[in-house]
Amino acid sequence: MTRGKFVLITEDQVYISIEFNGDMYPSGYGIEVMNRLKKVYTSDDFISGVTEFNKENFQYKDKLVYTESLDWFKKFKDFRIDYFDNWFSDWLYFKNISGKDWSFTTRGGIERIVVDGEVAAFTFGHHPEGEDLFDIVTNFKQI
Repeated sequence: MTRGKFVLITEDQVYISIEFNGDMYPSGYGIEVMNRLKKVYTSDDFISGVTEFNKENFQYKDKLVYTESLDWFKKFKDFRIDYFDNWFSDWLYFKNISGKDWSFTTRGGIERIVVDGEVAAFTFGHHPEGEDLFDIVTNFKQI
C-alpha cells in the first residue's frame, strides 16, 4: 500500500494531514490530492479539503490534521534528517502559502525550491533509472 500525506506551509506553522494508506501515488489519488491543494488559499481550505478527501475515499475516524511549528519544519525540510521519524510517507503533497519560497533537500541530497503558491510532490522511492523523484510540481494533469 502506498501511503501519502497532505502538507500546507503557512506563514506561521505547518499543517499536516494524517497518513492516508493506499494508492497515494500520482496515478492513484495523487492527482486528486494536488488538484485539491491547488484550491487551498487558507488553513480552513486545507482542513476542508482533507476532510472531503477522507470522506470520499477513506472514511478514517481519527483527527485528520495536526500542526507543527516553523522551527520544526525548518529542520525537517531536509529530508535526509530522520525522514522516517518525521514524515514517514511514501508521498508528500505540499502547498506553500507562506508568502516566501522554501528550499527542500531530498534524501538524495538534491535541493528543490517550492515557491509561494506552488503545489509540489515528493517521493522517496526512485525513478527506474535510480534518480530521486521530485515531480508533478505544477505541470500535473488536471482531472
